[in-house]
Amino acid sequence: MLGSVLLAPVLPSIQQAFAGTPGAAALTPVLLTVPALVIGLTATVAGRIVNRLGRKRLRWQCRAASR
Repeated sequence: MLGSVLLAPVLPSIQQAFAGTPGAAALTPVLLTVPALVIGLTATVAGRIVNRLGRKRLRWQCRAASR
């Protein structure tokens, strides 16, 4: 949620930068909406995976994969 709070003040600047693009006025607010929608839709699936695998096990697997 912090990302949307940080992004909201610059939405007018983004809209001005893309003023020549058709539909820029409608697409600019989507920058806030789409990430929140994706989080909402995937949270239940991610929660089930974490509960099935176990939090510690999944944390170590992600840590090992990121190296």
